[in-house]
Order: sequence, then C-alpha cells, then structure tokens
Amino acid sequence: MTTEQSRGTVPGTIDPQQWPEIVAEFADLYHELRDQTLGRTRWLGVTIVKAPTDLVILQEIIAETRPDLIIETGVLAGGSTHYIATLLDLLRINGQVVGVDVDLSPVSPHIAEHPKVDLIEGSSTDPRVIDELRGRAQGRRVMVDLDSDHSAEHVGRELRALAPSVSPGCYLVVEDTWMGRSVRLEQGAGPADALADWLAEGQPFEVDRWRERLLLTHNAGGYLRRVDPEKPGPSGPPRLDRFFVPPRNGGGERETVTPDQLERDRHQGEYEELRAYARRLESELERLRSGG
Repeated sequence: MTTEQSRGTVPGTIDPQQWPEIVAEFADLYHELRDQTLGRTRWLGVTIVKAPTDLVILQEIIAETRPDLIIETGVLAGGSTHYIATLLDLLRINGQVVGVDVDLSPVSPHIAEHPKVDLIEGSSTDPRVIDELRGRAQGRRVMVDLDSDHSAEHVGRELRALAPSVSPGCYLVVEDTWMGRSVRLEQGAGPADALADWLAEGQPFEVDRWRERLLLTHNAGGYLRRVDPEKPGPSGPPRLDRFFVPPRNGGGERETVTPDQLERDRHQGEYEELRAYARRLESELERLRSGG
C-alpha cells in the first residue's frame, strides 16, 4: 500500500470523531488485561511496569535533553531504574539515576550494582532524603520522574520539594496521572489532581502534550518541560504544528486539534506540496530554456 493510498483509506475506515473514544477504550482494555500487558513488558530481560509507548517517550526525552542526573521516586523492583541506566550507557551520557523507595529489598543485585545506579531507601518526601537529593543536584543537569505513592497529597509534596531541582530545558515527569481519573477510582484524588493544583500556583513549566502523541499513555498531562529562557523552543527533531491527542478533563489544550481540523490541515498540506512541486518544475523549465 502506498502512502497516498493509506492517507485516503484511514479517514474512511475510522470516523475521526470516534478517535478520543477509541483511545480511551484501548487504554481501558490495556489495563484490564494488565497481566499480559503491563506486567509482561520487558527490557533486556528485566520486567518494567510501564506502557511501551511511555518507555519510548522517556527514551526520546533523555536522548534529546541529555540530563546527567535523573531522580526517580518509586523504584519497585528496579525495572525502570535499570532501563534508564542502560539508556545512559547507550547514549554515552556520563550520568547517574538515583532511585528512591521506602523498600529496596525487591531490587536485584544485578540492578542495584549497575555503575550508573544509586539507590536511597526512604520516603521521597522525608526532609533528610530531600536534602540529599538537592545536594546531588547542585551543578548537574537534572531530570525528575515521580512514580512513588500516587495519592494527591504525596505527589503534591514531591512536586514542591523536587520540581525546583529540574534544570531549564529538562523534564519533570509525573507518572500515572490516570490513577484516580480512569483507573483506581476508589483511591480518590491522585497525581493529576496534585499536578493541577501545583500548576495553578504558577510554575516555570509547560505541559508538553507532544509526548502523548503515541496515544497510549499513563501520564496524560504529566510530561512537563521546564522553561528555558535561553532556548524557548523544545529540543529534538521538528514537530507537527498541530496534532491529535485526546482532550483531558478540563480541556484547554492549545496544542491539540479536532479531527476535522486535522483533515483540513492534511488537504492544505497536500495543496502546498503541489505548489512546491509546480515551482520546482517551473524552475527546471527555466533552467532548460536558458541552456543551463
């Protein structure tokens, strides 16, 4: 199937107005079948309890921003800690991932002894632990990933304690914003609620919804880039000016567009491509006429 054929058939196969519902239903199914999905994702033989799409995005962020200190709260068995450490190896970043958890006993020696891994046993909101993390962050290019206790109260304390350590241009990731919103409703307010309250206070961060473009994510609204006055734009390869991700509760996304707008953009893009092609032809004809 050619690209041109693919573009023409997709809108006729799936009603664009159903896209948000389809994405939500797939996320629900992914979680419902977590014994074969979430609990069976592996990286180099090590289990990671994250969606593969979020792992790809985490890799993109680290590759583009190149932090040399990544603070991870919530280690569990160390799967994502190991993942981050191996990314640092692959990207030849002379850095370290510092994992914090109240119980490090499930972490295997294979992970704990990795030269780019350092583990701290304790609560991520314990003043002693916070002071140690702040000290390690001095003079480093820092990224923070919050994935421990998912109650709104705890996440709120983490945000206020650790977000200031994130370097300009680097990322703060608030994991599992779907908890308390679409899964684990019984837990009450979760990460998304804490994040909304914290952002409402005015923070030097912008929500980067481009990081949700793979559609399946547990961290909707949870990828935040610290504003860098010297480099106002995001790092990495060029992005689409407009793109589709499902609206969050409360709405207000400036980056996202409706399916109808995307269809109009596609037609406009095809028109611009034809105009550019016509200009190239005219230029070539002019060159031939002039004997060049």
